[in-house]
Amino acid sequence: MAVLAMAMLMCAGCGSDGEDAGEGADTATALASFSAQTEDGGEWSSEDLNSVDVTMVNLWGTFCGPCINEMPEIASLQKELPDNVAIVACCGDYSDETAGDCRDILEESGYTGTNLISFEGDLQTLVDNSQFYPTTYFFDSEGNQVADPVVGAPADPKADYLNSINQALEAIGKEPIELK
Repeated sequence: MAVLAMAMLMCAGCGSDGEDAGEGADTATALASFSAQTEDGGEWSSEDLNSVDVTMVNLWGTFCGPCINEMPEIASLQKELPDNVAIVACCGDYSDETAGDCRDILEESGYTGTNLISFEGDLQTLVDNSQFYPTTYFFDSEGNQVADPVVGAPADPKADYLNSINQALEAIGKEPIELK
């Protein structure tokens, strides 16, 4: 029975306070004003949201098995999306101690997109208020949340995240995406 309970927890996600991922689902704040540093030394801010219709922000941690397991699917989806949709990874536990692990996980998964490592403003609030890893949020070009967050790792990350992206696009009056 204990093994079954552990397996269920690992499939759902990593909680920061021991709660089940189904309880107290994370809610996002608008990303109206923020800045962040990218792992490659660049900056990413609320202005970067303006260049696309929908941005998927995946909050993950180097300690989180479900986060690591879904990253190859996120990498694959990222490479197939049109230019009006972006995926941004946000490593919530990045530090000098975890920097190597973070780079290794992203490299092994094939993720080549933006990875945020430090945050200010609304993005820091989002990270601070997120109780579970992974949690994935969907924002429009003005930083408004436009689809329900996905708390925990979905069974089919690529398909489930594409479904949420399409819900977000439809919520702002844009055509859904069909991958080939």
